[in-house]
Amino acid sequence: MASDRNPEEHKDGKNELKITSDRYISNQIRDLTSSGNPEENEIKEHLTTTEERGEKNPGPTLRILLTGSSHIHRLESSILQGCFPCSRLDFGTGQDVHFLGIGGAKVATLRNSSHLESLLEETRPDVVIVHIGSNDADSTKTSSDICAEILGFVRILKTKFQVFKVYFSQLFRRQATRRISVADYNKKILEINRRLRKEKTVTFWKHKKMMEPVKNILLKEGVHLNMCGQVLFYRSFMKAIYAAVREHEYFRSKREKGKGELPSVAS
Repeated sequence: MASDRNPEEHKDGKNELKITSDRYISNQIRDLTSSGNPEENEIKEHLTTTEERGEKNPGPTLRILLTGSSHIHRLESSILQGCFPCSRLDFGTGQDVHFLGIGGAKVATLRNSSHLESLLEETRPDVVIVHIGSNDADSTKTSSDICAEILGFVRILKTKFQVFKVYFSQLFRRQATRRISVADYNKKILEINRRLRKEKTVTFWKHKKMMEPVKNILLKEGVHLNMCGQVLFYRSFMKAIYAAVREHEYFRSKREKGKGELPSVAS
């Protein structure tokens, strides 16, 4: 696969995490990739193999799809290039994870994508994590119209493809835009996040430490994530998958006790 990284992400190409001389970003990367990170250890402890935990049945594997715009495509590329301490497409969770990121994608791009439709038919995911809407926001469209399109796409995922759970990945602000002012764009992004956070048909997934200050997670072009942002993005999705696994275990436990139904999972 051809490299998708911007040269600004690292200076000499020898150290994947040496992306800038800014001390804040360097410290963030050091802290987030530390093996002693409590949250990282909690996730790893929970998702340890069956043999190590002494369990008889780890349960079925969840099928999970991450889809959206260039942020998803670039994250997949960074994983494949080994940019993270645990560079695995399943985020080290052992789940069946697939990616489809399309550069410049808008909501309509995903809705009309034959590639995405084929992938949905092939994998039949139990969980879909969607990161879309940022390119729609850089236009004259209102936040209300964009949210309506996103929710329409979510309905398609749930009805046509029987997706049990859809997560909407929190959108980030930018420092550069093409069609509207940066101030208007960022205001619209915050409004989209606010509206979808209140929706019951989709689960809003908040990315910690990725909203303030936004300059610390973006490349100099002001749109895409630098390596610090990528590390945060990667770990946040790991936790989203972890949350999906925990919820699935809850439903499985209820079914085993005869108190509920289990969502569709891979056999």
